[in-house]
Amino acid sequence: CTTCMNCLRVCPKEVDMIKIMPAVREQAILQSKPIPDELQKVFDNVARYGNPQGESPRKRADWAKDAGVPVTILPQTKKPVDVLWYVGSYPSYHPRGKDAARAMARILHALGIDYGILGHEEKEDGDSMRLAGEKGLFEMLAEENIKTFNKYTFNKLVVTGPHEYNAFLREYPKYGGEYEVLHYTQFLAGRLDQLQPMLKKEIRATATFHDPCYLGRHNGEYDTPRKLLQAIPGLNVTE
Repeated sequence: CTTCMNCLRVCPKEVDMIKIMPAVREQAILQSKPIPDELQKVFDNVARYGNPQGESPRKRADWAKDAGVPVTILPQTKKPVDVLWYVGSYPSYHPRGKDAARAMARILHALGIDYGILGHEEKEDGDSMRLAGEKGLFEMLAEENIKTFNKYTFNKLVVTGPHEYNAFLREYPKYGGEYEVLHYTQFLAGRLDQLQPMLKKEIRATATFHDPCYLGRHNGEYDTPRKLLQAIPGLNVTE
């Protein structure tokens, strides 16, 4: 069960597995039931390093060196910004993810957005750990992240991943962390009037968007990713 919410969508009795499965997993962990080795490794890496990959926190902003545009790293500047961009673990460390992070940085720069990132102070949001039953680890991460966010002055919290969006929007307020949270597609779709004139290159292809469960079913955002795709010249977007 990935808590994708498809069962709840079609269940005539509205049995909410989204509440049941994380609770069952939490009990399994509390009772020291065996869990898969790869999942235990993720838990250990997140607890020790702040990311599932087990990478050094000092390397979290290394992708920015090759972005081709300036990237404000807040622990180095301490300055107020309009947007705090929570990059996330995958875009910070995985090669494909780092390509996406650099592309986002170039877009934000082209739009003239006053933004910053947390660099080595950024830690995993913890939503996937919570859903896998490690509620204690999630609560630790939430408390640490909220403390870090509160060190800085910003107006909007823009996130890369759907689970980060879900965590910061729905879970962190329970621990005192309330922010204006936007998924990056929402943020960019709100600036399409600026962005569209910059889209010069035609992409002659057909694309279908695969909705992330925690952006679509869980949080009701289906439109903004499609609006961005439809704005690309030459691209045929089909369901």
